[in-house]
This record gives sequence, C-alpha cells and structure tokens, in this order.
Amino acid sequence: MMFDLEGLKRSSGLSAEQLEVLEAQVRAELGRDELMVELHLLRVLEAVRRGGSP
Repeated sequence: MMFDLEGLKRSSGLSAEQLEVLEAQVRAELGRDELMVELHLLRVLEAVRRGGSP
C-alpha cells in the first residue's frame, strides 16, 4: 500500500461491511490497478471523513 488507507478507514466512521462493499465496487470498476484502487479509495474516504462528496 502506498497510502495510509487503514487510518482513513478507521476515521471514516463507516462500518466494516460498508468498507468491504466500497472497496469491492472500486475494484470492480478499476480492476487490478492497485495504485488507482488506492487513489480512489483515498479520495472517497477523505470525502466521507470530511462529510462531503468525492
């Protein structure tokens, strides 16, 4: 992992199930490009943490 997604996941306030669904959706959309998956998860989790939209 290039980014601290675990810290963002904890601070997002989302449940484990919600995080699983989110990650599965991002992976389904972006495939095996791990950097892009992490980048998109980072953006979404940051937006959720701030209370905004991505």
